[in-house]
Amino acid sequence: MTLLFLPFFLVPVYAQDLGEAAGVELEANAVREALPEEIQEVGGTLDMSGRYDGLGALERLWRKLLENISERLRADAWEAVRLLVVVLFCSVSGSLIKEKRQQEILELSGCAVVSLLLAGGVDSMVKECFSSLVELNDYARVALPAVYTAAAAGGAVASASVRYASACFALDLMMSAAEKLLLPVISALIAMSVCAAVFDNAMLRATINGAKKLAALMMSGMTIALTAMLSVTGLVSSAADAAAIRAAKTVISASLPIVGGIMANAASSVFAAADLVKNSAGAFGMVAVCALCLAPFAALAVRRFFFGVIAAAADMTASGRIARLFHDMSAVLTLLLGLLGSFALMLFFSVAAALRSVGTA
Repeated sequence: MTLLFLPFFLVPVYAQDLGEAAGVELEANAVREALPEEIQEVGGTLDMSGRYDGLGALERLWRKLLENISERLRADAWEAVRLLVVVLFCSVSGSLIKEKRQQEILELSGCAVVSLLLAGGVDSMVKECFSSLVELNDYARVALPAVYTAAAAGGAVASASVRYASACFALDLMMSAAEKLLLPVISALIAMSVCAAVFDNAMLRATINGAKKLAALMMSGMTIALTAMLSVTGLVSSAADAAAIRAAKTVISASLPIVGGIMANAASSVFAAADLVKNSAGAFGMVAVCALCLAPFAALAVRRFFFGVIAAAADMTASGRIARLFHDMSAVLTLLLGLLGSFALMLFFSVAAALRSVGTA
């Protein structure tokens, strides 16, 4: 009797939408929804089936970068022209004045005018860099849990947990160092550079050079050390995850003849779906990190380019006070670029570490 009525209770099961279902359950769409609409357009569509258009995303990133650079060139060109006029005026006037005292007064006046013109722009660059760091950190708090949850659902329970903890520690450490140490050092460097342009003091100049080297050493040291930690962390736990998955499949297949093999294959399908979600969300997250950095990188790079050109023109002045000021401001923008790049690189590697987690075995 049971065999007679059993066919009426059979339910068909389909696995073709398993990736989309896993993406909904794991809330992987948060990787895209946490972004502004403009960045979402650059990243493209988040496809949980493993068919993410990475090449198209790279093309959109390139076009967006060129657009940002052209916008910043137009926006900063007038300020660069004003600064260049001041520098050339001081250079030409200094060559016509014969008395050394009058030349010093002219250069001090030029430094004062340049400092006034630079004050708002450089300060806004520092604030923009900090706001970009905060935006990247906020995105990391949304993207990393989604990606590492998918990695854990794909079977990398131990390695995903260890790598996620390491990534959070690295990002929190870099954010704290940037907010409490590096940005204050850079702000002090701006003030010391202006003072050094007005008062030619050897000790002040040595302090500026030391601050530059200290900030650069701290950024490079933290980036190398934390990147190495992310690379090494999880290697042992990844092997443990792979062994645990193989052992579980063997136990299920051996303890339940026929049915056990079916259950093991079904588990492999679930793990594979979670791996698809992890790979899609991870690839989208890495593109999103690059997209978030485009505007601040373009702003800092264009301003750094203009300062380099003006510094070359300022080298024609008699004592070089204005030239040293522009060289110092260029160094400040270089440090800001390095700080933003270090944090973005750390976040990029943190997302990439999730993609290295062991999935199905």
